[in-house]
Amino acid sequence: MPRSKPIAVLLDANVIIESFRVSVWDAIIQNVDIYVPSIVIREVHALPSKRKRGYVPVDLSSHLRNKKITEISATAQEMAELEVKYKSIFSHKELDDGEKEALALACANRPADAVICTADGTAIQTIAMIDMKDRAISLEEMLKKIGHKKQLRNHFCESFMNDHLETGAMAMIMDSSLSVDKKKTKRKK
Repeated sequence: MPRSKPIAVLLDANVIIESFRVSVWDAIIQNVDIYVPSIVIREVHALPSKRKRGYVPVDLSSHLRNKKITEISATAQEMAELEVKYKSIFSHKELDDGEKEALALACANRPADAVICTADGTAIQTIAMIDMKDRAISLEEMLKKIGHKKQLRNHFCESFMNDHLETGAMAMIMDSSLSVDKKKTKRKK
């Protein structure tokens, strides 16, 4: 299916909530092809009640019905392949199921060339550790690409994204070097 907008983005729940909170959601869905993992949609719909302090009302139902956003599900096989391929990473990183589904979709290149937008530091580090740094985008950068500037909390900014991508890349290098060292040690015995 040809893309009608400049970029395709897989959104995490935290970015959706923040987009509603700072009133940029409409600008995003008008200018970006938005894909939301099924698990993330369930997470957003399970938000705390309006009586909780800091509640941000988020309703994706009409956007899904009107095809302003697209719900996308990773297959059981895609999820399993992600877990098997990156087992050592997931044994050290705590990711929620929505983030794992977004990663499984990105690894399967569904939708084609989509980037992942999240503000979760662990998820961002994991993106770098599975060698997909070029498939990550901060909310701030996404807004810049569509011509919007908005004051955002730190974890939605490019600097936060870049710091965590760098941390993940360093962890990947350290893990690789440790694996190599272990192999060398075994050969010497």
